[in-house]
Amino acid sequence: DQALELLLNTHLHSDHCGGNAALQQRYPGLQTLIPPGQAEHVRTWDEDALTYRATGQHCPRFECTGLLTPGHAIELGAHTWEIHGAKGHDPHSIVLFLRSERLLISADALWQNGFGVVFPELEGISAFDEVAETLDLIEALNPETVVPGHGSVFQDVPAALTRARSRL
Repeated sequence: DQALELLLNTHLHSDHCGGNAALQQRYPGLQTLIPPGQAEHVRTWDEDALTYRATGQHCPRFECTGLLTPGHAIELGAHTWEIHGAKGHDPHSIVLFLRSERLLISADALWQNGFGVVFPELEGISAFDEVAETLDLIEALNPETVVPGHGSVFQDVPAALTRARSRL
């Protein structure tokens, strides 16, 4: 049984980090990196600020040990992944891009047939412009392969971007 050493969260909706606490319990010393926007809310475990209460999400308390800061990079094995902000679905979300392979981990910023629900809009905060900016960022990165937060890995990125933009 090989120990898990590193866990990355693109954003903190419970369907993406709801298993963090169980993994931290199973693998003591597990390094858990999150986007910086809600790090203080994780440290103090503020379920209101994390929007778990308002959205009816359940997420057991977990600890973060580091940050995935947009504009920086992270070394994972022999590869350097770029960290990019991906506002829209979540104002604190990030995507990870491996330029050498043109591989994008898109979280909920881009799926093969759209993108994740835009939660800020549900709270009366305009965020569709941020979704459009994130789609523009993804287009500029020009990934060949996308690993979305939901659904299958896909490669027809221009078609996915067209479908996503049609939902705006």
